[in-house]
Amino acid sequence: MPTHLHPLLIRTLTQDLGVPEGLLHAEATLEDLGLDSLALAELAVIVEDRTGRSVADLTERSTLAQVSERLADLGQGGPEPGA
Repeated sequence: MPTHLHPLLIRTLTQDLGVPEGLLHAEATLEDLGLDSLALAELAVIVEDRTGRSVADLTERSTLAQVSERLADLGQGGPEPGA
């Protein structure tokens, strides 16, 4: 598992959106992972449901490093409740 990426991001992409873990690396964009605008909206809703914080400003060109940093900035560095 790519340990330099945020755990919530890894779980959401692999378990909820079905992205193969082998595609996850810091420089990959959400577009590189095959996420279209609908999948981005789903990602944003899942993250907001789990954290209470909006990440609706993500774009297909956002890298996983940028998304991980954003989640860390939101104070979501640890495991999600109930995980």
